[in-house]
Amino acid sequence: MTFLFTDVEGSTRLLERHPEAYRTAITQHHTILCEAVAQNHAAVFGDAVYAAFASPGDAVAAALRAQYDLHGASWGDVDSLSVRMGLHTGEVERQGDHYFGAALYRCARLTDAAHGGQVLLSSATAELVREALPAAADLRDLGDHRLKDLQRPERVFQLAAPGLAVHFSALRTLESFPNNLPVQPTPLIGREREVVTGRSLLQHLEARLVTLTGPGGVGKTRLGLQIAADLLREFPDGTFFVELAPVIAADLVIPSVAKTLSVREATNRPILDSLKEYLRDRQLLLVLDNFEHVLASAAQVADLLSTCPKLKALVTSREALHLSVRRHRSRGTWSLAPERCTSPARGAPARASGSWR
Repeated sequence: MTFLFTDVEGSTRLLERHPEAYRTAITQHHTILCEAVAQNHAAVFGDAVYAAFASPGDAVAAALRAQYDLHGASWGDVDSLSVRMGLHTGEVERQGDHYFGAALYRCARLTDAAHGGQVLLSSATAELVREALPAAADLRDLGDHRLKDLQRPERVFQLAAPGLAVHFSALRTLESFPNNLPVQPTPLIGREREVVTGRSLLQHLEARLVTLTGPGGVGKTRLGLQIAADLLREFPDGTFFVELAPVIAADLVIPSVAKTLSVREATNRPILDSLKEYLRDRQLLLVLDNFEHVLASAAQVADLLSTCPKLKALVTSREALHLSVRRHRSRGTWSLAPERCTSPARGAPARASGSWR
């Protein structure tokens, strides 16, 4: 099946500025898209505008028709709605009116990489429609890009046609933001709730540290990587993964972080001080993986977070770090410090917990 996913750019901002007008506009938007889909032999499924097509050519025709109609519509006080679209072809499982499979996740990530008014095609869809495009339409090769599902790079194509915008900013893919997140062999499936929970915790203004805990092999690392990938835009100075499994002693954690960030140790100066200076004004996320065997370094991590107000950490560990947030009311600031408590029982179910109160 070929899937068409759409998303309104800046929907939250529009809803806040024009609540009543936006509700009217989004209903009109939905009608336009459903009509374009129906005229090309498919139907919308799901709460948002997702459509499944037996023919990839019909999917492209529907996307093109929808963009034309959206561009020509009157949107009242909202002024305009800019919709990004993604098209991907792959095998799925159908249960009733719903589809399941990795192709859906790939299509969603492709859509997320686009800008409003832009239609992106995966290489699978592009190859199938290259010789059967609508009149005057063409495909522009945008090269290989790593989508936020952390899988292999995807060859991405842009649908071009008279009347459609041509020039856009760089795609919103992993390459657009400083990071070292590793490529994963498979997509993350079935952990949507945990991803949303972890992401929400880190987006909280007061949250400085979030720990994913659970027994070995439960998938903490993969979950943490996906949460980090989803939050790339929140950290303009970078999202960096630090693998601590090979680290043999707790006093090597901070040097490992410094090495990952290319911070060099200065003569006669502790590496922690150099790292603090580097991170002091940077809005950055550290993903510290496999922390359970270096728990003695938790105090140093707390010190780093307390000194660098824009720094946040996402930690995976079989045990909690036992750090708590303390608010300094006179200064209006927060700091992290060790707390005294017993360790949780081994084998406890995996969970995401924010180390703030």
